[in-house]
Amino acid sequence: MDYKKGVFTKNIEGLLGEIAKDLEEKVAEDPQNEDLLYKLGTVYLRLGKIEKAREVYLKLRDINDSLARDLLDRLYEI
Repeated sequence: MDYKKGVFTKNIEGLLGEIAKDLEEKVAEDPQNEDLLYKLGTVYLRLGKIEKAREVYLKLRDINDSLARDLLDRLYEI
């Protein structure tokens, strides 16, 4: 089956990409911010960037194990 992405899907991916870039910049400024890390990991998951989400999980695990486990649960839902 040949699946082509529609305009809506492309727009969402574009917005998520912009959000990821913004969050990456904020995390660079505040690398211990658990909320920013969790959001970044979630955005990576939505974009299908599993390895990047895993890297965020490993960082988050050292800061807030509970949030890290929640992110890991989302990772396994994929």
